[in-house]
Amino acid sequence: MKIGLIFSTRFLYPIMLRLLFIAFIAQSCSRKEEKVHTPSLADIYITKAQDQTILEQERDSLSTLAYRQAVHEKQPRNIFLAAGLRNRVLAASKPDSSLVFLRNYLDDSQKRNDTLNSANAFYELAKHYDALQQSDSAFKFYNLSREKYEQRKDSLQIAEKLLLIADIYRRYNDYFGLESATTDVLKYIPELPKLPTDTSYLSIAYNNYGLAYSHLGDDANALRYYNLALKLFHDPLAIATVRNNIALVYMEEANYEKAIPILEQLAVQPDVLKDPKTMGMVAGNLGLCYFKTGRPNAKEWIERSVAEREKAGDLFGLIAGYLHFSDFYFNTNKAAARSYAIKALTIANRIHSNDDRLEAIMRLRKLSSGADRETYSSLYISVQDSINKVRQHARNQFAKYRFDATKASEENMRLKSVASESAIEIQRRKAYNSLLFLGICSISIIGVLLYFLLRKRHKHEQVLAVINTESRISKKLHDELANDVFNAMTFAGSQDLADTENVDRLLTDLDSVYARTRDISRENSAIDTGDAYPQHLRQMLAGYSSDKLNVIIQGIGDVKWNQVAAEKKVAVWRAVQELMINLKKHSGASLSAVRFNTNQRAISVIYTDNGSGIASTGVVAKNGLSNVENRIATIGGTVTFESESGKGLRVIITIPA
Repeated sequence: MKIGLIFSTRFLYPIMLRLLFIAFIAQSCSRKEEKVHTPSLADIYITKAQDQTILEQERDSLSTLAYRQAVHEKQPRNIFLAAGLRNRVLAASKPDSSLVFLRNYLDDSQKRNDTLNSANAFYELAKHYDALQQSDSAFKFYNLSREKYEQRKDSLQIAEKLLLIADIYRRYNDYFGLESATTDVLKYIPELPKLPTDTSYLSIAYNNYGLAYSHLGDDANALRYYNLALKLFHDPLAIATVRNNIALVYMEEANYEKAIPILEQLAVQPDVLKDPKTMGMVAGNLGLCYFKTGRPNAKEWIERSVAEREKAGDLFGLIAGYLHFSDFYFNTNKAAARSYAIKALTIANRIHSNDDRLEAIMRLRKLSSGADRETYSSLYISVQDSINKVRQHARNQFAKYRFDATKASEENMRLKSVASESAIEIQRRKAYNSLLFLGICSISIIGVLLYFLLRKRHKHEQVLAVINTESRISKKLHDELANDVFNAMTFAGSQDLADTENVDRLLTDLDSVYARTRDISRENSAIDTGDAYPQHLRQMLAGYSSDKLNVIIQGIGDVKWNQVAAEKKVAVWRAVQELMINLKKHSGASLSAVRFNTNQRAISVIYTDNGSGIASTGVVAKNGLSNVENRIATIGGTVTFESESGKGLRVIITIPA
């Protein structure tokens, strides 16, 4: 049961969103200070409409004039401010008109090709649907806003929208989605924050990781990220809530003796005592800890929790308090336990909190017998099925929106690639210009490779492996292409290209560079880890056979590849590929064998060749074989090298099945 954790999360996000708002205002103010200008008519209308002392009707009129004048003056920043002001006025007085205004605002912004206001219109629409609890539509428009800000290269706004997307994942208990969205956020925040906004976003991201890992059962990482968040938060109530979350991790482990000192310290802090909502949360969890450890003052703290939450009007918190009381009386006073569970269910029904309904119904089912027990059992199943359907539908929608966005991006890349290939074919006939374009093409290939390599890394702990791969690719480009490209440029610049023989030689050199670029691309392309994986693996290995080298492949079909995780397939592929590249470049072997063995506990790959081998004094790294060890280590496997110089090489790779 994670009741306390759920409620502390609900409480923390309003604090987080306040921090986001403050950060955004600070950012906006700093931009305004960059340039002092004479107020325009739109500026005057905006200032007057922001006056809280004027009548609602006058504010409505002024906000309309402010928006129209800003559009007339074609000032994107003023349009941005006036649109936000106009929408707030409508949302407060004419909610139905708010949606109409936002759609018109979006259409007008897109017609003007105004990316700033298109991004803001998507954001305002997302907030509108979020307030209506239409999370799938909110997710869609937050994502569209993020894409527009990506066009503007506004990293702070991108990070903010990703945090809002992460919050939607949290609300639907999609903690893998929460982790993934939070990881995306970190791409836009410097590791060492330079601005207040960086610090705010990073602290929220760390707390997100704590929430995700605590719900995914990784308590060690949850505590690690909660403690990182504590170092960055400055808001005393946010700090108190994160410390409460740390206590909850210990409570989930039934380590109440560690949780109690944390909660006792929070319960006497002045900022916590002044805030009934926070105090109610802390008191409730402290009372639960006392109850679980048999302390006599448990009831006193649970009563205080309920009183504080009633004072704060915290209905979610009241549900938690009543459920704590139901647990408290469960073994000693069934009637009281049932009464508190019914109170919790009544509030949960009123505020449409299905998770809390489940918790209350579960207790009532345990406290009932006969027909009542059957009734609550049926109700529990019905509510749970309803929740599962709603959340699964939402997750499917979220996945579809992300897939569509990714697909659109990939299609743009494909079209760019097609255009590049056509351009290369044309430029090859233009001598020096063809060389320039080839350099652009090479850079594009590197970018695409790095993109897909980074996409393959699902956990941030594997960043080091990505860096090693990037270095290897860069080194290969430098070693194998740089000199040839330089020589071709020198030749083109120093020779008479009107001479047909010189042109033919230059084109031959360019063909060679192009072929090597294509080989490098093939060696580092994405790997199909589906049903065709064993066939492609065999084809890859067989591709190294030649008149001078015989490659023997055994046992690929004996391994049940469909039961092997995708990341392990990728690691095996890359490791074996690295061995074959080493074989081709360094060993001078005429015969090589790759044998695959499997049992219930492990899969082994045994590689042998009759080449020059490697010395026993640590030449592995020089031959590039350290990459093999690094890759296999990331999936919990081992690599053993057996060789003497001049006597061939034997490598045994073992990975968990």
